[in-house]
Amino acid sequence: MSRSRAKIVGANMMDGGLINDQPAPRLFVPGIYDDFQRVLLLLERRVKYGDEDDVGNVGFGLARGTTNTYVIPGMESMSPEEYRERLQETISARQAERRRLAMENSNIIGNRSSSGYLDALSRGGDGGNGGGGSMYKKASWKEDGGREQRQRQVLSEKGEGIKMISSISHHVGNVDVCIVGAGLSGAFAAHLLGLKGLTVAILDSRSRVGGRLLTAGGGRGGDLGGAWIWPGSEYSMNQLIGGMHIETVPMHLDGDAVVRTPDGRRYTLPYGSSRRYAACGDGAVRISGGAAGMVHKLLQSRDDDGEKIPNSSVHLGRRVIRIERDDVGGVVSVIYVDAASNELVGEGATMAIKCRAAILAAPPKVLANTIDFHPPLSKMKFDRMLATPTWMEDYGKVDVSFPCNWWRKLDMSGISIDQGGAVSTWWESCSDEALPSLAGFVTTRGAEHLHGMDHPEDIHDYIMDSLTKLYGVDAAKMGMQMDAMSTTTTSSGSVDGDGLVVRRGGITVTYKSWLKDPNTNTPSRWKADIATCEYGDRYLRQSVGPIFFAGTETSHGNGHMEGAIISARRAADEVIQYLGQSVYTTDR
Repeated sequence: MSRSRAKIVGANMMDGGLINDQPAPRLFVPGIYDDFQRVLLLLERRVKYGDEDDVGNVGFGLARGTTNTYVIPGMESMSPEEYRERLQETISARQAERRRLAMENSNIIGNRSSSGYLDALSRGGDGGNGGGGSMYKKASWKEDGGREQRQRQVLSEKGEGIKMISSISHHVGNVDVCIVGAGLSGAFAAHLLGLKGLTVAILDSRSRVGGRLLTAGGGRGGDLGGAWIWPGSEYSMNQLIGGMHIETVPMHLDGDAVVRTPDGRRYTLPYGSSRRYAACGDGAVRISGGAAGMVHKLLQSRDDDGEKIPNSSVHLGRRVIRIERDDVGGVVSVIYVDAASNELVGEGATMAIKCRAAILAAPPKVLANTIDFHPPLSKMKFDRMLATPTWMEDYGKVDVSFPCNWWRKLDMSGISIDQGGAVSTWWESCSDEALPSLAGFVTTRGAEHLHGMDHPEDIHDYIMDSLTKLYGVDAAKMGMQMDAMSTTTTSSGSVDGDGLVVRRGGITVTYKSWLKDPNTNTPSRWKADIATCEYGDRYLRQSVGPIFFAGTETSHGNGHMEGAIISARRAADEVIQYLGQSVYTTDR
């Protein structure tokens, strides 16, 4: 790669800026949007570091030293279109290599995929799909209208108890834009659209906002979903948290790291190893108070004059079952039912919100398996939605809160690797030292073990036993209270909901399984005619008339919150252009 440096003036996501004294393209072109953001970022980092090796080790993944997928030799002289083509080739090569390595090393943990998922891809299996059979096996279907019948049957199979009543829908209101999904992507899209004065209605089947951002202890514990941001490489997230004055917490990596091997032996790693063995790698930060707080802040955001944006409404516990579009009249009807009971809302009819455009900001596979589209989506798009793995679908997380921060007192970082337990790796997850907690990943294999336990207290006992053996510290030193009153176990919630919370002896264990969450890992009722679809596929991003698609899976990369923000910007801009306006001002 040439070492010539690009002179950059004001290059950012809003105005394009100047590169080598020439105007940078405005980031409005569908299909180039995601990639060219990274071109600008990498050029900026080239100016900062001045050496291709420094840029090449920035890393967009979890592991320290990961080769940067987006650094492509000669990219500074490419057009965005040329860069996009080369990027697709690079990503495909990297993913093929990742699958090969997964076959060689069964303990790989990284990005959105466990080793079991990668192994399944190489075999053409279901990748830990959690029911409903493998979505990767080919299946026949009728080309002559079979697709609509196939989508229509989604909600009536397996005793779901929902009948499609497309002709009788109680109209509850009109808005400019309806957004399906109240996660980070949906909330940020609503924020951008609200700034332009558009009315927005957000629907979500969950009883909370946040989607795959979920914080234990009502915001006082660790993150049970998306947690990390890499400011050195995630430009869009860095811009968002800076612009909204969101505080971050650096990962605690000072102190000893430990490992427990499958045979039960425990080792203390050389001092300083925490940065190498942390699941997030070096350079990651977390959101103070938990990542879910960002979504709440976006939905309560204010304009430049400090006034609350009044144009959005959030409707929780509403499961969208059908989307009808009238391409002639330019109207979209978003039809939904009560999510808790899966019953029709109202007097014998579904409820419908009518809008001029809709953004679907939920996992593509979930959308394809739960919504009846009329007219039906194209076979190409529908298959790719079915074949796109959902970020976090094959993982769970455990968060354990303690009365005291015992690991720091013992000069430990909290970073550990457990090859003998259901929780494969641990780290400090608290935002405040006064509320100490550790969190860890539960892979598919670990989930099978935990789900086989009969009672909540069994999970609490198992986690505490694993921690004492892993760290070599007894439960009393961890703050476990042993008196009769304190050893009473109380529990609430569920692993497939917002987490199973088990309290005993002053220590609280919270376990959230995204593998079992029907809003994340919906059983596939259909078999796609392709093996898998990579994140950022152009068909995933492609709009269908007034229907637009967001969510982290629609952006290139490894998922993460960064992908959600990038996709929300793209989708919001596409909607604004469709409605004849612009999200961004043209002032330089």
